[in-house]
Amino acid sequence: MHPTPQTPSQERRSSVRYRASANRARIEWLEDDELHSAQGSLVDISHGGAQLRVERDLGTVRSLWLRLEEPMNTDEIPATIVRIGHDQNLGLAFARPCPHDLHLTATLGVNPYHARVGNGLER
Repeated sequence: MHPTPQTPSQERRSSVRYRASANRARIEWLEDDELHSAQGSLVDISHGGAQLRVERDLGTVRSLWLRLEEPMNTDEIPATIVRIGHDQNLGLAFARPCPHDLHLTATLGVNPYHARVGNGLER
């Protein structure tokens, strides 16, 4: 199974976006020296950013950290909100290239960098 890229007519970015598999994402941000969080799900992802649907209005938040919790946990990546669309769809630009574990987990539902319990692998 390979991730499905969007067609060229849908894509005008320098990095191809891939549709995300079923997932649960968490974003976190600092506001008034307090850590806040919200749940969401990735719609699509590229090496430079992602589209994320969140459950609530984030107000004036612009910088955040993103990670996946399902289908597997991933490490966080810092991101900036570059677009807010309808239904709380956020366009995110990553601060650095998307880590392989996040991209693979988002598109294929697997994370070869994190061992599963009982499979004899170590992280």
